[in-house]
Amino acid sequence: MNREIATKTLALLYLKQGYSQKALEIYLKVLEREPQNAELRETVEYLRRKVTKTPPITGNGQSEEDKKEDRIRSLERWREGIRVIRGQRKSGERE
Repeated sequence: MNREIATKTLALLYLKQGYSQKALEIYLKVLEREPQNAELRETVEYLRRKVTKTPPITGNGQSEEDKKEDRIRSLERWREGIRVIRGQRKSGERE
C-alpha cells in the first residue's frame, strides 16, 4: 500500500467491510506518520487483539481481586475501541 493513500478513512472503510487485517495494516502506516496520536494507538491495539484473536484473560492462579481487575481492563479496552470507531463516524470520517 502506498503511503500517500494510507489514510484513516481508507482503514475505516476496510474495517466496515470486514477486512480487519487490511484495516490494521493501513492504521499502522498512518500511525507511523502520527506516532503521538493516542486515539489511533488505541485503535491499532484493538485491531491487533481482534485480528490475532487473543483469548480473553482467564485469570488462572490469580486472586479474585486480580481477576476482577483483569476483567475491568479488558472491558475498558473494548469500550475504548468502540469509542474510537464511533468518534470516527461522528467526525464524518474526515482525516
